[in-house]
Amino acid sequence: VRTMFKALGTLSPEDLLPQIPAEDSYYKTLIAIGGLMRTYVIDSDHQLMEAWKLYALAMARVAIMEVDPIKDDFLRMQHVEDSQFLLQKAVHSSRKLLRAMFRLESFHIFLLGHTAAAHRVKMQDLSFEFIRPNFQPALELYEIGMNTFDLLAFSIIPNLEAMIRKPQGRGFSLKQSQRKLNQTAEEVALLAVSLGNWAKTGFLTIWSILQQRSSPLRIFILGDPPGLLEWQKAATELSEQEDHEMLKGVSFEYIDFEKHPK
Repeated sequence: VRTMFKALGTLSPEDLLPQIPAEDSYYKTLIAIGGLMRTYVIDSDHQLMEAWKLYALAMARVAIMEVDPIKDDFLRMQHVEDSQFLLQKAVHSSRKLLRAMFRLESFHIFLLGHTAAAHRVKMQDLSFEFIRPNFQPALELYEIGMNTFDLLAFSIIPNLEAMIRKPQGRGFSLKQSQRKLNQTAEEVALLAVSLGNWAKTGFLTIWSILQQRSSPLRIFILGDPPGLLEWQKAATELSEQEDHEMLKGVSFEYIDFEKHPK
């Protein structure tokens, strides 16, 4: 690390840290470290393993941290109109996070090549155990990052898109039902699971079903007490909006699995 700071023409780590304002957050510090290491890799020594490691890990943590407020805003979202701005933020963060994950993958390849050259063996003959001490922190961060990306790409973003989609082809809009309810049709039973404070994630799927259904629905909600409460709040919120007609012919039955161990 001392070598990197010297090559960049900056102070030593001990001299630099006191210069960082105390109010600077962990997030800003990570950005600063990532920027310094990126400059070093590009301008000074692209083969230094520690610089690659600090750069890749710092920027991966930054990308993961930027998703946290999006998850919070998604859970607290009160109106459909808020989804447009949140969708833009979610898409931007998902792309940034994916680039950070690719960077960790690149560090993995670099580490394999670096270690293979040091041991004078082929990369394909190198056991992962040779690089585990240096790559283990990156691997743990990669697993967290990919789980976070999956949440964005396969849950939050699709649900936000569904909320703002315009009627086109097989699409739908939350403000205009495409099918008329047939009150005499046979009732359809659905089962949903709601745990913790993530009820809105599953409830948005129910919204899309309500847009397309033509039969009465009986929806069984299986969950823990917090999950059932959050689902009830989401249902109440929908009933108070101008789209409340979509709840016509819908009944909810709540099942606390803690009271039904079997």
